Amino acid sequence: MSMQTVVNDHLVGYEIVNPKGSRTLLVLHGWGHKASYWLPLVKLLPQKLRIVLLDLPGFGQSDFLSGIAGVPEYTEFVEDFIKKMGLKKPIILGHSFGGQIAMYLVAKNSQLVSHLILLSPAGIRTKTTKQKIKIFLYKRFKGLKMFLPTPI
Repeated sequence: MSMQTVVNDHLVGYEIVNPKGSRTLLVLHGWGHKASYWLPLVKLLPQKLRIVLLDLPGFGQSDFLSGIAGVPEYTEFVEDFIKKMGLKKPIILGHSFGGQIAMYLVAKNSQLVSHLILLSPAGIRTKTTKQKIKIFLYKRFKGLKMFLPTPI
């Protein structure tokens, strides 16, 4: 069932599947998606799970966050949503951007959640050897940049 609430003066859309479930699963969608994207999948999960599908700010039925919002601001918003909704140590499933937010949330306050499920999370990046060399050379010789032609 689709609902709305206000968190930090922002109207927020969310959906709840299996409202009488005993454990709570909070789903954080990826960039450009919305909560309802997950409905077909979560309806296949056990009925014992109370599933909360949150429209992240700026997506679906949720207002944009004020000012310039990055991962820390989205993380704070999700933390405030959890507290406002009275979700007790939910399991968090984060996909893509939602996974990045979930990782920041757990790093900031691991006691807030019971389990973390990440699906193709953003923010976990490994650099290739070529990238590492470019970064090293840039840092080492960045002072020379002002003396070199623009294309370099």
